[in-house]
Amino acid sequence: RYIAKRLAYSYSQAMSEREEFYAEGEIPQQETERLRTLEYPSVVSQELLDNFNLEGKRVLDAGAGANADLLKYVGERGGMYVPMDIQSVMLEKQREGADDGTKPYFGVLGSVKQLPFQDESVDFFHQRFVLMNIDPESRQQDVKEAYRVAKESVLLLEYNWDTFASDTDQPVVDEVREAAFEFFSRFATDPHMGTKMSALVESALPGATYELKSFLRKQGPEHMKELLPLINTFHQVSEHRLQDKSLADRFAQLSQSLTENPISFVPPEIVAAVIRK
Repeated sequence: RYIAKRLAYSYSQAMSEREEFYAEGEIPQQETERLRTLEYPSVVSQELLDNFNLEGKRVLDAGAGANADLLKYVGERGGMYVPMDIQSVMLEKQREGADDGTKPYFGVLGSVKQLPFQDESVDFFHQRFVLMNIDPESRQQDVKEAYRVAKESVLLLEYNWDTFASDTDQPVVDEVREAAFEFFSRFATDPHMGTKMSALVESALPGATYELKSFLRKQGPEHMKELLPLINTFHQVSEHRLQDKSLADRFAQLSQSLTENPISFVPPEIVAAVIRK
């Protein structure tokens, strides 16, 4: 059903929707706030960076978003955090979340397709959930650009929605997954990007030294604090951006049902490719 719906909604239409969605000011405040308070991806990033000495090192965070956790972490480790995003509103929100008045904040507006940095001008390149949101033809260029500007290592994190499952509430998970995949198809987003990391790195950087790391959490109801805000964002965008009443109604019904009857589930896995130079 998912494949059929993707074919029904043309790829060019999906690309157009995504470009407009990411145009300046198009990301809803609700989504910005969700990203600002989302904790687990930063936990994964910090666990990966714990393996490196960051003292005096520059960490470029491409597609930094609104969350300031990594900014604080890199600073505490003695490094220099360099956030880059295509959206100025994201950088503004991140600065607000980290600004204690003691340190200057420098944010860079830019695209991963052509990074505004010289070769090996940063020590570490870090990027979360960007590849799944850019067109497949640009992914190799993204990885090559990341490798070009990094002196030591490249860290690329992506979701794998194949692991979204439940031993106790699978029918509800299936319903959420079907609606979410329909939403993803409307923006040409790839929910399976995590499964494609090895092939992508090897095709973009033949012979490069890399390893894949999987971050898969245990099943539990505590993940509802992440799922509900995501569903509410899907509802808002479906209603106001896509103007798709049917899809918006599905998310509204799911939100109400899950609020009244929370489920226990395994959230999507995070797959990290760590490329060393």
